[in-house]
Amino acid sequence: MKLNFRLKLLAAFFGIAALVGGLIVGSFYLLLKRSPEEWTREILMAAVANTVNRIDPADIKELQGVENPRAHPAFKKIHRILMEIDQAPPHYPTSKWTRVRGYEKDIYILVRTDKPGIGKLLVTINPEEAGRPYDMGQWEEMMAGWDHISADKEITLDEYGRTLSAYAPIRDASGQSIALLGIDAPAEPIEDFRRTIAIAMVLVFAVSLVVAVPPAVLLARRMNRPITMLNEAMDKVAQGHLDAYVEPPRTHDEFDSLFVHFNQMVPELREREQLKRALELAVQIQQQLLPKGPPSLEHFDIACVAQYCDQTGGDYFDFIVMGDEPHGRLGIVVGDVTGHGLPAALLMASTRALVRSYARLSSESLAHIFQSINRHLFEDSEDGHFVTLFFGVLDPQRRVLTWASAGHEPLVCLLRG
Repeated sequence: MKLNFRLKLLAAFFGIAALVGGLIVGSFYLLLKRSPEEWTREILMAAVANTVNRIDPADIKELQGVENPRAHPAFKKIHRILMEIDQAPPHYPTSKWTRVRGYEKDIYILVRTDKPGIGKLLVTINPEEAGRPYDMGQWEEMMAGWDHISADKEITLDEYGRTLSAYAPIRDASGQSIALLGIDAPAEPIEDFRRTIAIAMVLVFAVSLVVAVPPAVLLARRMNRPITMLNEAMDKVAQGHLDAYVEPPRTHDEFDSLFVHFNQMVPELREREQLKRALELAVQIQQQLLPKGPPSLEHFDIACVAQYCDQTGGDYFDFIVMGDEPHGRLGIVVGDVTGHGLPAALLMASTRALVRSYARLSSESLAHIFQSINRHLFEDSEDGHFVTLFFGVLDPQRRVLTWASAGHEPLVCLLRG
C-alpha cells in the first residue's frame, strides 16, 4: 500500500507521541504503583511500634503457662488492646479479606515453640485462632521482627490470604524478645488502588492521543502543503504544461528556495523543449540534404552511409551530376566540418550549397572551385571552424577519376582487374 507524505507525517507524529507518552505514563505508573505499598508499610511499622509499648510483657509470660489462655484476664486485656488497634486508622475498604475474618486488620502475638522456626499464636484479634501453630521460618522479615521492627518488602501469600505485614519484638525487662507482634493489612485495597492507577494512566494516555489528533492533523497538513503544491505543479509539467508557476507559500525554510528553483526551472525547461524540437527539425533537414542513395553507374559499384555521434554533425558526402548529360561526369564529394552538433551541421549545409553551386555552374578547374568555396567559407566562418573537403570528378565513359583534396584524409584507391 502506498502512503502519501501527509499520512507518513501523521504516523510519525503519532509514533513519537505514543512513545513519549508511553514513557511518561509508564514512569508515573511505576512510581505510583509502589506508593500504596510504601504508605501501608510505613503506617504498619508505626502501628506495631506504638502497640508493643501498650502490651505488658508480664501478661505475655503469665499467659504462656496457662492451659486455657482465652479465659484468662490477661488474654482479655491484650485482646482489648488488639481490638482498639484494629478500629484505629488506617481503615481499609470492605473486601473479601474483611468479610471472611470480620476485621480490617489481622493482629496477633506469636511466641516461640520447641521446634525451630515454628511459633504459636498466643493472642489474636480472632480468639478462635489462639493456640494454633504457625510456620514463621518461611518469612524472612517475620524472623527479623524478633530482633527489630520490620515489614514485608512486598505482598505475601499464606493460608490466611494476600497481605502486607509489619512486625515488632515484645521485650521483657531484661531486653530479651519473648514474643512477636504482627499486624497484617489486606492486600486487596492495595491491588485495587494499583488497578485504579493503571486504568487512570491508560485513560490519560488515550485522552492525550485523542487530544493530539487535531493539532497533529493540522501540523501534518501545513507541513505537507508545500509538497502537495509542488507535486500538482510537477504533474502539470509532466502533462506538457510548461507555463506552470507556483506561488511560494512563504514557509521561511528550504521550501522557499525549492519553489524559487522550480519557477526558474520551468521556463528553462520550456526553452530546452523548444530547442529540442528545433534540433529534431534540424536533424530532419540535414538528413534530407544527404543523398537518398548512391547513383547507378555501369561498371561502378557505389555505396554510401553517414552515422553521427550526435543527433546532428558535420560529416558530409554528396553526388553531383556535372553538366547536362544524363550519363555525364559525376561529382563525388566527401567533407568533414570541425566539431559536432548543430553548429557543425549549419556549416555543413553552407558548404553543401557552395559546392553544388560552383560544381554545376562553373566550368573551371577543381582548383578554381576550391578557391571560390574557400573564400566564401573564410568570410562567413568564425575562428576555429573549418571544413576538410574531398572533391572527385568521375568520368564513367573514360573511367577516369580527377580529384582534389582540401586538408581531407588521403584517398584510398583499390583497383581490381
